[in-house]
Amino acid sequence: GNGFNGSSQSMVAWAWKAGGTVPTYNTTGSINSMVSTNANGGFSIVRYRGTGSTATIGHGLGATPEWIVVKALEATDNSNWAVYHSSVGNTKALKLSTNASEDDQDGYWNDTSPTSSVFTVKNYAVVNQSGKEYIAYCWAPKTGFSSFGSYTGNATAGRNITVGFQPDWILTKRTDANDNWRLYDSVRQHSNAFDLPAYINDASEGIYGSGAANNTGVTGVTSTAFTLGNGNLSNGNGHEYVYMAFKHN
Repeated sequence: GNGFNGSSQSMVAWAWKAGGTVPTYNTTGSINSMVSTNANGGFSIVRYRGTGSTATIGHGLGATPEWIVVKALEATDNSNWAVYHSSVGNTKALKLSTNASEDDQDGYWNDTSPTSSVFTVKNYAVVNQSGKEYIAYCWAPKTGFSSFGSYTGNATAGRNITVGFQPDWILTKRTDANDNWRLYDSVRQHSNAFDLPAYINDASEGIYGSGAANNTGVTGVTSTAFTLGNGNLSNGNGHEYVYMAFKHN
């Protein structure tokens, strides 16, 4: 298909290694789950069947996840990807498939933060419809490899957001208003700068966004941080943002 192997089309893929081909049966939560876990990398894949009422689900990390993405595997609700981010908190959710601002509802996480063993879902169809199958991707921060946080934009070019390593993959999202998820990575660099955002919630934008380099979002990286430009893409003055950042391995 054109989305994966179109003739002469340029493709990019990002992959996280979990625990291998055989998942583990996890009975830690009130919903039993199938879990593939890479604790050293702070990443697990979790499959579970919804109950339609508040439940806990084992994630297998042995550390508290700070970023969780949940997707219904069957047609349900509007099939959004529900996102938990530690900087947004347990009372709200983001949606990876839309540009919407944070949604302040307890139907996602039951206003309950994840622990080192489980995360909680309530009764929204995007995370826990009775009898429906779900997949969840869970990340816990690992020193020198991954970082999840937030910042307030100041429209000042050259501002560094410290993550403690040189990032190869950076995702930002404004949370206080509707705005695109913007992804920057070391593979699609333009003149050795991280200045080609992929608007991952908007297929019409394509993987290169506007198709041209910009100096208003993420513009580069250092050995310990990513650098912001002076505009609204990822550094609008007074705007609130979350980020997810990873080193290549």
